[in-house]
Amino acid sequence: MQISELIGATSPRACALDALQLASLAAALDPELAKGNPARAVERANHLFEAAQSFLERLYRGQIENHRQARERERRIEREIDAEIAELFVGEELPVPEAFRRWPSDYKKERAFAVALKRFGLSYSKPIEVKEGIGIVFAEYTTQKAVAQVGTRKKTHDRELNRKSKHKTRQRKKTKKRLRTPARRKVTIERKDRTH
Repeated sequence: MQISELIGATSPRACALDALQLASLAAALDPELAKGNPARAVERANHLFEAAQSFLERLYRGQIENHRQARERERRIEREIDAEIAELFVGEELPVPEAFRRWPSDYKKERAFAVALKRFGLSYSKPIEVKEGIGIVFAEYTTQKAVAQVGTRKKTHDRELNRKSKHKTRQRKKTKKRLRTPARRKVTIERKDRTH
């Protein structure tokens, strides 16, 4: 039988035990002591319960603090992302094909340009019209600041891929070195001249 079943506690902040629950807990912990000296058994059960309760409260407080800190980090990151997005998408917004023709970038093909903008989160969909039978038609839009960021983000992305690739190559080389068997050594056996 679990202690939580005996006391009916569902949370770390359970209320104090009533007399019947405390007696049941004492009997479950040490049946012989509960029969011989019930007052001592109840006292021990009460001390055990108080110690467990304070431990759970400390544990629960730590979880609350960790959760609060995690939520604060998430909020800070969201604020930073929102500020970055607000900064990027201020100014003249153009459809991606027109932005490709108007603002220079490292891309030679419009499709690659559009894919890069989408991959790095530098374009957004905007409804342009409603067609019967099809529904709402969307187009990708971007701004000049976002187009300027494409090259920077691509370089960062490429650097990260290169770093991961080098790491994998090093790992493969280490594995190969470990798997290689030692080179066979030439063993020379000296023959004794036999004279008869």
